[in-house]
Amino acid sequence: GSKVFYFIEPTPNNIKIYSKWATNGSGSKTKKYEFLPDLIRAAGGGVYEVSLRKGQTLFIPSGWIHAVYTPDDSLVFGGNFVHR
Repeated sequence: GSKVFYFIEPTPNNIKIYSKWATNGSGSKTKKYEFLPDLIRAAGGGVYEVSLRKGQTLFIPSGWIHAVYTPDDSLVFGGNFVHR
């Protein structure tokens, strides 16, 4: 399988866009779906795209906003950890 990750730096403007997107019902049946990376790009923000293939491992930087697209069937193991 494979996945495509879109990483968005947690700048004040990007966090504002994300917060609005996450709380406005985006993706509901009554509202047209808006893809977060498209909204960030439209506002002049940067989006980093990373393709992950079978057998690869990815660490997401602490605090970074991310979106994921799964073009193929995939089995994924994920987890979180806290550090000081």
